[in-house]
Amino acid sequence: MRRILLEISKNFIDPMGFRELMEHVERLEIIHIYRYDKKNLTAIQLFRMKDPLFHPKNLIGKSGILYLEVLEENEKENEYVCLVRTHHDAGFHAIFEDFNLLLDFPLIITQTIIKLALICPEFQLSQIIEHLKNVVPNDHKILNISPIKRETKDLKSILTEKQIEVMSVAVNKGYFEIPRKISSKDLANLFDISPSALNEHIRKVERKIFHTIFRDEDIDLLRTHLQKSDSKK
Repeated sequence: MRRILLEISKNFIDPMGFRELMEHVERLEIIHIYRYDKKNLTAIQLFRMKDPLFHPKNLIGKSGILYLEVLEENEKENEYVCLVRTHHDAGFHAIFEDFNLLLDFPLIITQTIIKLALICPEFQLSQIIEHLKNVVPNDHKILNISPIKRETKDLKSILTEKQIEVMSVAVNKGYFEIPRKISSKDLANLFDISPSALNEHIRKVERKIFHTIFRDEDIDLLRTHLQKSDSKK
């Protein structure tokens, strides 16, 4: 999978189906996408309105907006955070309907530019680039193309409180230093558990972390490497 970050000129606002919307909105930013399936989009969107007297609720029916609920309001900046559901048979959805695309962040529309990120299968990358040349030949820039990297979870979030406590003390006491600054027995005594119970805690933590960070094939390679290292000892 590849992520394409694009910047498109304001000339594309109308073909993308946002002209009616941008008559009233100075800046639109999609903050979070809940659902996108070619023609339907459900997302949290930030609107900065041109006219402070024009409420976002009045956008319903424009540019495919079917539902809009204001979640937060900043009257000073004339900004509204809204839950929005849209349906489009034309515009952006029709332009890219032949491709298996996902929307990503940022997705920003102003009076001068459109900035959006698309995720596509690698085999469609060259086709999409060629398609952009045909649709917006002189009005777009490809800012970046990058592989999709898996996001690593906050590792503490996958551990129990006891596991976090044990590992925190083990690290601070130098258990993982070479050479160790504290033995398994002495570390276990701090928690009033046996050395075997301590080792079981550590093994479970290592297993969770390895499975979170590495793919299955990476784990197999790591195990093979560790087994070879152990056999040499």
